[in-house]
Amino acid sequence: MTWIGSVGIGMTFLMCMLSSISCDVIGIRQTSILGATIGSSGLLISAFVTNLDYLFLSFGFIFGIGNAFILCPSVVILGHYFKKRIGLANGLVSSGTAVLIILLSFALPQLLTHFRIKYMFLFLSGFYFLLIFSSLTFIPLPSKKENHEKVKKLRNICNVDIWKNKVYVIWAISVSVVCIGFNVPVVHMVKYLTGIFPDEDITFYVTLRATIVSIGRLVFGKVSDFKSVNRMYLQQSAFVVLGLGLIIIPWIRDYIVFITLNVITGIFIGVSMSLNGPIAFDIFGHKASQAIGFLYGMMAIPSISGPPIAGKHSYLNDIKIYGFYNI
Repeated sequence: MTWIGSVGIGMTFLMCMLSSISCDVIGIRQTSILGATIGSSGLLISAFVTNLDYLFLSFGFIFGIGNAFILCPSVVILGHYFKKRIGLANGLVSSGTAVLIILLSFALPQLLTHFRIKYMFLFLSGFYFLLIFSSLTFIPLPSKKENHEKVKKLRNICNVDIWKNKVYVIWAISVSVVCIGFNVPVVHMVKYLTGIFPDEDITFYVTLRATIVSIGRLVFGKVSDFKSVNRMYLQQSAFVVLGLGLIIIPWIRDYIVFITLNVITGIFIGVSMSLNGPIAFDIFGHKASQAIGFLYGMMAIPSISGPPIAGKHSYLNDIKIYGFYNI
């Protein structure tokens, strides 16, 4: 079961490479609309799937591809409108994800309690379809040299220059390595807590985590805009704190201690991956679209393999499919 969620996450990152190229070739808004259409279709098909093998295709691949064509444009568009405050802008945008997770953490269990999983997928499909209208607001600012570069873009669809930048290469590799363990809590934590703390309200954990992550994105987004702050160092420091937090989780048997740790790590989750876009713009400026896309592409294999490896020899293998919606 864990493979389905992992494939969905992995395909989202992997296809960001193609999504970033699409942003340069057909446009940011068009790419985002395409992603919303594909993603909504994947969820709609999943509502009528009765075989897990087919769910790999509908949810893991189709929805994952659509997600990628939404993710990359939503990060790239910020670089067209913000420079000095791009960290705060990115924090505000990404915090919306955490707010939505809070709402879905209450809505989806109700759907599953009173209706079949089919109707949950139908609900998510309709909700995802609304992103088409949001994508209409993605209007990139024209560059002075845009008209002169259109032919050049078509001839050089893939920007190989990003791989000549040693800082980018080292940074991208380090972020990719982190992804081996980064998504393990996303897939496994709800089931893990249900086993360790059976008498506790796990919905509280989901809500608290999403709230703290949102606050972290806002606060550190603003902090990252300070001239004295190096965004890359800030992100790497957050990864260290997160790594230490994950290491000690198996030894925690007190719910209050776990919640306290969840608050601390949640703040740094908010600053870690949400700085990918701003850092890419720091390195490449407005030419950062493919740098962002290929970074996410490199994150794909670690993101796919991490959760199944972590749950291979534990009772977590029987995680329910709807657990993938609860981080």
